[in-house]
Amino acid sequence: MSISANLDMKLVARNDIEITVLEIIETLEEGNWSLLKNGEVLYLPIGDDGDYNWTSEKLTIEQIKKIIAIKNSKKEIIGITLYHKIMDVGIDLLYFESGSLSFSLSINTVYMSKSRGNRIIDASWYLKEIMEPLIVKYYCVAMSIEQMGC
Repeated sequence: MSISANLDMKLVARNDIEITVLEIIETLEEGNWSLLKNGEVLYLPIGDDGDYNWTSEKLTIEQIKKIIAIKNSKKEIIGITLYHKIMDVGIDLLYFESGSLSFSLSINTVYMSKSRGNRIIDASWYLKEIMEPLIVKYYCVAMSIEQMGC
């Protein structure tokens, strides 16, 4: 049985200034996450608003930031994959016009246990690696973590 897991949240700034998705990505990059893997970025291109046709390209950080800014101005869903700098783990980040974030815990998922055919997502690892850098700058007003399948 396949397993899918998501961490969904809504953040607000501590200083009542609007949060941008670029600030969130930069904050995660200040922690243990990177946009690049083998020099490539995996993202939802401009014009892909809900089709989820992920594209992998060799882009500079400035080029991907420009794409994100354009998608944000068009109110498109922003999707970008982030890779852990230490472990071989990745997450797909979706940012919606409402300001909601959804992290798909999908690349080499970290499990607490894989015994007896049961696989339980290590939610504490993801909360530490994703939430810890974010809550330094932002308030988390809503959060849920969900695993489908075991």
